[in-house]
Amino acid sequence: MRPSAPEIEFRLYTSSGFKESHIYISPLNPSRHESFLVKSLRLYETSCFVRDFNQHKPDDFENTALLILGTKVMMRVDRSEVEIRQARLTSDGSRVILHGTLTGDTNRGCIRIAKRFEEYRLDFVDHHARITYMKGIGDKVEVTYIRSSREPYQHIRVIDAKSLWQPKEGSNPNEAQRRILELDRSNMSRKEIRAWIDTEGSIDSSPPREGGPQINVSQKHREPLEAYAGGVAELGVRCMISRDKRTGQFVARIVDYEGVAKVISEVGPFRCPQRNEQVRRFIECLDMPRKERRRVVERAKKLLGLLT
Repeated sequence: MRPSAPEIEFRLYTSSGFKESHIYISPLNPSRHESFLVKSLRLYETSCFVRDFNQHKPDDFENTALLILGTKVMMRVDRSEVEIRQARLTSDGSRVILHGTLTGDTNRGCIRIAKRFEEYRLDFVDHHARITYMKGIGDKVEVTYIRSSREPYQHIRVIDAKSLWQPKEGSNPNEAQRRILELDRSNMSRKEIRAWIDTEGSIDSSPPREGGPQINVSQKHREPLEAYAGGVAELGVRCMISRDKRTGQFVARIVDYEGVAKVISEVGPFRCPQRNEQVRRFIECLDMPRKERRRVVERAKKLLGLLT
C-alpha cells in the first residue's frame, strides 16, 4: 500500500523460486523515490486463485467458474465441465498466471488465465489469442477467441466436456415437449435478420475516421445474436459479437461498406421508417464525391444497383 493513500491496497505476485526476493511495483506507476508499505507476505496457491476468480469474474465470463475436485482443477461453463490438465501457477511481473490445457492435444488446447490486481484475461497459448467468450452446450464447450483486435470476426474452438445436465426427477418429456423446451440454435433466415435489424438494430453511416458504416444489433443474451451472425454468414458477410461494457448488452456488428450493402440488398426493404431513413443516409454516403477511387465503395454501390 502507498503511505499517501492507505485506504487502497494492492496485491502483487512473485515467484518463491527467485534467488533474491523482489516484487515488481512498476504497474503501480510509482513516482521517483516513492515508498510503499508491505502489509503481509503469504503463500498463494491454486485454491486461492480459484477462489479469487470466482469472486471477481470478468463481465463476459459470468457463466464460467473454476473448481477444485480433489487434485483436479475444473472449469465449469454453464452446465458443461472440462478439466484444466497439468494446472500450475507462475508469476510474470506483478501478475499470477494459471497455466493448463483443456484438451489432450497440448499444442492446441493450452490455456492461460492471467490475474493482474482484480482483473483477469484468458488466452489460448498456441495462437496468442484472447478468449472473449465461452459457452457450454452439453458435452461440448464452444470457446470464442480473437487473434487480433483488427480482425472483423472471431474464431470458435470446440472442446469436449462433461455434461452436467440432469432431468428433473419424475420428468420424462416427450418429443414435442423437448422440441419446445430446447433452445433454437439454427441460423436466422433472411426474414428473421430483417426483423432483428428493424427492431433491435441500427444502420450507421459514420465517416471512416469515426468508425465507418455499420449495422449493429444489440441484445441482452448472446445466443440470439449467434443465430443472427450465422444467418449473416450464409450471405457471405462477416459479423463480430462483443459486449458493450457500458450497457452490459451484447452487440453484433457488421463493420464494412460491402458487408452493410450486401445485407441491405439481401434482406431489405425494412418495415421501420427509421431504418429506411438510415438506408437512405447510407446511400448518400456512398454517393459522396471522393478525391480518390475506393473499390470497396464501388462494390457496395454495385450491390445496391447504384452503378449503371
